[in-house]
Amino acid sequence: YMLDLWLYISVMFGCLQVVYKGFRRFLLFLFLRFSRQFRWALSAVYGIVGLQNKHRAVSQKREKMASIFGFKLKNRRTFQGRDWEGNQGDLWYGNKKVAWYNDSGDGSMADIDFYDGRKGREEYQPILDAAVKQYYERFPLEGEYADLPVDAEMFMGELLELMAREKTYKSMLKKGYPAVIMYKKEENSPYEQIVGLQSEQAAKKYIEKNKLTKYKLFTSAEDFDIK
Repeated sequence: YMLDLWLYISVMFGCLQVVYKGFRRFLLFLFLRFSRQFRWALSAVYGIVGLQNKHRAVSQKREKMASIFGFKLKNRRTFQGRDWEGNQGDLWYGNKKVAWYNDSGDGSMADIDFYDGRKGREEYQPILDAAVKQYYERFPLEGEYADLPVDAEMFMGELLELMAREKTYKSMLKKGYPAVIMYKKEENSPYEQIVGLQSEQAAKKYIEKNKLTKYKLFTSAEDFDIK
């Protein structure tokens, strides 16, 4: 009886070895047969994802933002000052971060502290002064402000206002209005009227119909890059 049992176990064990070896060979066959296709598919997936990420990064890098003669404010932070809204951020000229801008909102003058100390100031202060002069030659102050001396602080105020309008325009664009008119019903009113329309032609008809004389018409993100 014990001999028969031992023989049975030996036979079963042999069969299991045959099955196991056959199964391993079968797995090896599948791997060799489909691994190349699998690698190709995997490479294609990673390639597509990589291209999408690269495209997204390039799009973000190339995305336009409000700029006046090459100056733009990045990493902006706003906060409530004693007298008005405070603003801070990095002032860039072209592709270089050149100064730290700080308006504490407490009634005092804003600070523009150039990076690289004296060297940075000597290099970029003349460029900033030239941009201020050029801007107000193109867009002179009017009314009771016409005789005010212009400076970099006033220039930065214009840049902040341009950024605010850009934000409004992008919000209207998401709602399906590629043409946006901003105007004041009364000259001294602190509030602007915002009108979104489907096309530049429709916007011009609105301006003509309502006899608007002082307004801003934006039809593209390029309009916020003053050159």
